[in-house]
Amino acid sequence: LADPDNDTSGGGVFVKAASPLIEGNLVIDNEVPDQGGGIFLYASYSHVVDNEVADNTANDAHDCGGGIFSTNSEALVERNFVHGNRCPANSGDGAGLMAYATSDHYRANRFTGNWANDNGSGCRLSYYGEVLFEGNLIYGNDGQGLMVSHGTTSRVLNNTIVDNSEEGL
Repeated sequence: LADPDNDTSGGGVFVKAASPLIEGNLVIDNEVPDQGGGIFLYASYSHVVDNEVADNTANDAHDCGGGIFSTNSEALVERNFVHGNRCPANSGDGAGLMAYATSDHYRANRFTGNWANDNGSGCRLSYYGEVLFEGNLIYGNDGQGLMVSHGTTSRVLNNTIVDNSEEGL
């Protein structure tokens, strides 16, 4: 996990121990050596709504979150369009979204056209998180649409997961 005290994560938006409203933004074409190419949330109660998060790249070797990376948070993330994000590192995971040991609520988001070199091209919920993931559209990702792993007790409800290029969920 990247050190949240440095500036090598969160290419577009970096949130640490704060709870801002992040609304109506274009978070596009950012690249970082670690996690959260577009948006990085650490220990946050943020409300992330109605943003376009596109064409971002995170190069962390494991849990990168090309579009959105969240850890140790309880954020509400809704109605975002997350597309074309990448995790090209050898074990890059969660290109659209990486929810790592977090208790976020994701609803009514669209994840499409994302690519991870390893797992969870659309979205990955992982590492003992308790995410509520509902009513999202996950389609056309180059790899798995949704991967749930590593002891997470997340609830995945009423999502549409279609036309991804590998098995998922």
